[in-house]
Amino acid sequence: MYRQQITLQDAILCKPVKIPLLDGRTILLAIDEVITPKTVKKIAGEGMRIYNKKDHMDEGSEKGDLLVSFEILFPSHLTTE
Repeated sequence: MYRQQITLQDAILCKPVKIPLLDGRTILLAIDEVITPKTVKKIAGEGMRIYNKKDHMDEGSEKGDLLVSFEILFPSHLTTE
């Protein structure tokens, strides 16, 4: 599970967000809906490695899914803009 901070404006405008992965890569997560505090997106195959039957992980082992939740940052004040 990864918690991504996002501004209220970006949440409303459905702007894509950069998500850091465990292996050091960063991916751009496309957003196809208005983000709310309850929104959770799943990125298949980009989570933690799954232990194999021998109780250890190797480089070829399968990865689980990464779940991304959102923390919306509300402005302290609003303008007419």
